[in-house]
Amino acid sequence: MSGQVDVPKEPRVWLVGERIGASIRKYRNEERQNEYRETSGTHASPRPHVRRAHWHHFWAGPKTGEQKLVLRWLPPIPVNVDEDYTGPTVIHRVSGS
Repeated sequence: MSGQVDVPKEPRVWLVGERIGASIRKYRNEERQNEYRETSGTHASPRPHVRRAHWHHFWAGPKTGEQKLVLRWLPPIPVNVDEDYTGPTVIHRVSGS
């Protein structure tokens, strides 16, 4: 059986990023209405945003043994996004030119 590929019967749909934009817009609208956000500790939590993808160095290996520096790619990271927000989903159609 080597060399065979398991092909799914139906495509799997991944809903990626549908709620992030709505959550960010919700925060901006609340900010315009001067609604104050909860603070935790000594400062307010950061506003919702998406941290841009980038290369990052990590130290890998045991704490007491030999470690090496590893370079890894980090994808875009949602920060302080309300994933449960059920606001409108906005999808922009992109055309190839």
